[in-house]
Amino acid sequence: MVSAINTIAKLDFSEAQAEAVIAKLKEEWRDIKQWTAKQLQDIGPLIRHLKVEELAEMTMDIFKVLVE
Repeated sequence: MVSAINTIAKLDFSEAQAEAVIAKLKEEWRDIKQWTAKQLQDIGPLIRHLKVEELAEMTMDIFKVLVE
């Protein structure tokens, strides 16, 4: 699934399409608090479609990996 996500994340989505992809990822990967830095890296620019509240639930360690 991850390699498919890498490919999908690079596509040019409309806002509604990107939100649908994120919704499917939430179904597959479950609780956002448990997402890994690798998963966030894999979704690439789709990360901007996560809600502020969802981003706030993630640990600082994950964000540190993303900016390294």
